[in-house]
Formats: sequence, C-alpha cells, structure tokens
Amino acid sequence: MQKNDIEHIKLLYSNFEKINLYIKQAIEKNEIETIQNIFSSKNKLIKQIVAFEKIHHKEIKENEELFSIKMKLIEKEKENIKLLEELKISLTKEYTKTNKTKKLHNAYEPSLNETRSTFDFVDEELD
Repeated sequence: MQKNDIEHIKLLYSNFEKINLYIKQAIEKNEIETIQNIFSSKNKLIKQIVAFEKIHHKEIKENEELFSIKMKLIEKEKENIKLLEELKISLTKEYTKTNKTKKLHNAYEPSLNETRSTFDFVDEELD
C-alpha cells in the first residue's frame, strides 16, 4: 500500500469520525430530520470505505495505526447505535402517550360538541 493510499484511508476514517460525531450531537438534541440527512452522507462514505478496504484489507489489518483507528471508529459506532436505541425507546413511549391522548380526545369530542357551557345561555327577558 502506497503512502497516498494510507493518507486516503486516513481521510475517509477522519470523515467517518466527524459524521459519527454529528450523529451523536443530533441524537442528543433529538433532531430526527438531521439524523436522517446525515445518514445519507454516511452511507455514501461507508460505501467508499468498504470499496477501499476490499482492495487493501490485508494491508490495513497489518498496519497497526490504521487498524487501531478502525477499531476506535467501530467502538464509536456502537455507542451511537446504543444512543439511537435509547432515542427509539423514548420516541416510542412519547408516541404511545400521544396516541392514547388523541384516542381519548376523539372519543369525547362528539359529546363535547353537543354540550353547552353555562356561559352560552343568554338571559331571556320575561314579558
């Protein structure tokens, strides 16, 4: 593997690390749309990394520095997966609560439309 190849994979790994950091920040802020947008960029980057690693798999495994960087990235990826799972659980609970509230509202809405407040009555003058 040439020096240019090493620099190229280091750049790809660095970009992957940055994307993982952006994802972590978006997860912590519950910015679902941002996470989705970042994932599209991340998927393209993963395809580039996989294509490069297929060609240079043996050299990357033998190069301690690159292999170490790759293992750190895998650990950070696992951390993000855990955060995403926690976010999913949180959103599911919130959705369930909102859905129950909506069902209750829909169940009582027709009867609420038929009832009138005491303020709706106008004093009728007696003749």
